[in-house]
Amino acid sequence: MRNVTETEAVEMLLRVFFEGSASDVPWVRHWGIEAEMEELAYHKELDMPVPYQYLLLTLASEATRQTTRATAEGVRDAAENLLALLDLYDEACQGEHPEWAKLIALLEAPFPVQRPRDCDTRDSDVISVMIRDIRFDGSWQKKLRWLALQGTEAQRRVDGARARRLAAFEEAHGVDLADLLFSQEAKADHERLAEAFEGEAHPLRPPSWREN
Repeated sequence: MRNVTETEAVEMLLRVFFEGSASDVPWVRHWGIEAEMEELAYHKELDMPVPYQYLLLTLASEATRQTTRATAEGVRDAAENLLALLDLYDEACQGEHPEWAKLIALLEAPFPVQRPRDCDTRDSDVISVMIRDIRFDGSWQKKLRWLALQGTEAQRRVDGARARRLAAFEEAHGVDLADLLFSQEAKADHERLAEAFEGEAHPLRPPSWREN
């Protein structure tokens, strides 16, 4: 944490508890407690801020201490889940198939990992699964067949290797990668695009996306 001391780290955490952050409201979502701490945290007569950790031991109410404890316990649980997720990824990187590390972590995560609303197309694996679902009826075999018949040498080498790697993961773990990588909204969008593509004149037209 940029070489902050233990004391500074605790105060930073408490600021998020009672003040929130640039993107989130305060973690302690209790108007009375927020108001109490906001008032206590600034000594008007002395024009002096007072650290939250000091206030919790001196002027704060018992209700505020108990709520702060409950919030800290929730944060501890979240931190333990996060560490477990990172440990899972690291273990997968050292396993038999390090190339599957992110997929294994998504599959075996100790909590449901939040997906983006729309697909993160910076990830070539994501693009590959998107194309499979939209252009090839969700079938890796159809995609590989198209690559063999109509793909360029580079597509057969790069895209084909990726398709086989992803297909092998699905087979080994009995899972559909769309369920790991996509939100429900994204999968619904893909279904609509697949239906629209199905009605086109040339169902095996080369995909419009380029995979890296």
